[in-house]
Amino acid sequence: MPHSFKPPAASGRGRTLGATQLAATLALFLLSIPALAQNPEDDPIPDEDTPTQPVAPPPPVKPAPTPPAKTPPVAPGKTVPDQPAANVKPPGQTPPPVTPPTTPNTAPTTPVAPPPTTTGNPDVTLTRGQLDQLLRQQAELQRQIDELKQANATRTDEGGAGDTGVGNTGSANDGTTGNGTASQGSGSGTPTSAAPATGSNRALLLPDISFIGQGVGLYSTDRRDDARSQFRLSEGEIGIQGYVYPGVKADAFITGAPAEDEPFQLEEGYLSFLGVRPGLNIYAGRKFVPFGRTGEQHNHSWLYSRQLIPFRDLISEEALTGDGVNFRYTRPFGKIYTQADFGIFAGEGNGTLSTDATGAFDPANPFGSDLPRGSGVSFTRRFYNSRLYAAVPVGTNGEFALGASYARGRSAFGDSDGVELGNGNAAIFGFDGTYRRYLSGGRRILARAEYFGYRPGQGLPTSSAGGYYGLLNYRFNPTYDIGFLAERSGFPQAPGQHENALSLIFTKQFTEQFYGRLQATHGDRPGKGAFNEIFFQFVFGLGPHTHSLE
Repeated sequence: MPHSFKPPAASGRGRTLGATQLAATLALFLLSIPALAQNPEDDPIPDEDTPTQPVAPPPPVKPAPTPPAKTPPVAPGKTVPDQPAANVKPPGQTPPPVTPPTTPNTAPTTPVAPPPTTTGNPDVTLTRGQLDQLLRQQAELQRQIDELKQANATRTDEGGAGDTGVGNTGSANDGTTGNGTASQGSGSGTPTSAAPATGSNRALLLPDISFIGQGVGLYSTDRRDDARSQFRLSEGEIGIQGYVYPGVKADAFITGAPAEDEPFQLEEGYLSFLGVRPGLNIYAGRKFVPFGRTGEQHNHSWLYSRQLIPFRDLISEEALTGDGVNFRYTRPFGKIYTQADFGIFAGEGNGTLSTDATGAFDPANPFGSDLPRGSGVSFTRRFYNSRLYAAVPVGTNGEFALGASYARGRSAFGDSDGVELGNGNAAIFGFDGTYRRYLSGGRRILARAEYFGYRPGQGLPTSSAGGYYGLLNYRFNPTYDIGFLAERSGFPQAPGQHENALSLIFTKQFTEQFYGRLQATHGDRPGKGAFNEIFFQFVFGLGPHTHSLE
């Protein structure tokens, strides 16, 4: 018979203890409510000098495994009453809470931050240098795109996008583009300003304005040279260039020679009508006539310090210049590049021959007391000019080119008093050949030879004459080059007399806007015999300055 169980009656002390425990439990519960509802942003800001690290909670205590209950063997024919499952508390009983053991002085551990997760496009941080480099690359790509557009639209050799730079390391001398401020630019080819293909974006902008200055010093053993033993500013050139209409470019070059007391005057001023027809450009105005290999180059673009002796004596002191119109047509035939020029111009007036002490021209003493200088052609009225040029690649980095030039028109000469000595038709012609090859490391080899001839008609006080030169130039790095020049020329007003010269030329390209040159010459000329000269030249440029290529 089962025993009945009655709990003992609660005494007064037991009831008091139960009420105390209930009150304490309620108080602890009420105190925990504000902590649970507190906003994390209301936490006090920790002191920056005191490192704060959260203390990791102690690891949970794993309960000891309960061994499986042993089941006594059961005899056959008997049944075993159901046994309660292990670790299962009888109903109505609450298991006591398990308090995890606390370990005193537990060292805090630094929590490991989870790997950052990125959604969308993450922000990219660049330094100032990286940003500037990206902007420069973007500008360079845009410049190349503009150059390709210009070449495709105009199909011309007009060097508006990079035919600049005062240096002699490329440029118009080599038929390559450069960069800087004058026409003798760097052949490395990072040109600085890019003109639009048709000028449509620049027609309303301010023009490009530039200045080129030249200083020349001369030592000479020929006492007839008034410039000997002097160093002076030989020439200043102001360039004003820009588009006045889509496809129409204006160029004006104003020059003066302070050392020779020459005022500033318009040296060139013309309009270029680009892309009139595929491959056809038209130039109208006052312009250097395309005669000879370097006939359109300004003197700051030469690979030497003075004009070539045969060109100076037979053609013109610096350049054959006229007012008129020139048609230029370029077309490739397979790998052969061809260019043809034809122009009609008006000359600059009568030429002047040297006179004696009385002011009269003496054929027996054609130079008087002056330095021997040829008369040139001196076209006065209308004259016609033509030039044909063709170039073919040689290998991957070489080129061979041939050219022929011819001009014919009315010519006249007078003495120092303005008295005309004669007039008539005259013709000049020339043939040139050039080979150049580009090597690694910015090196380049240039070899050139050219012949000029002068043929006067009846009525002129001059005779037939001819002259030639040979030039070898080697650029052995982007900033240094050395050249060798051999020249020989006759004089139209002095039949049978010649001038010969051998020159060694060294050039240093300091920057794209500044170069210096030293040229030493030994030769012989009428009235003196052997002579020696040393030229020291420096050229500097400011602003964008462009000229057409050869």
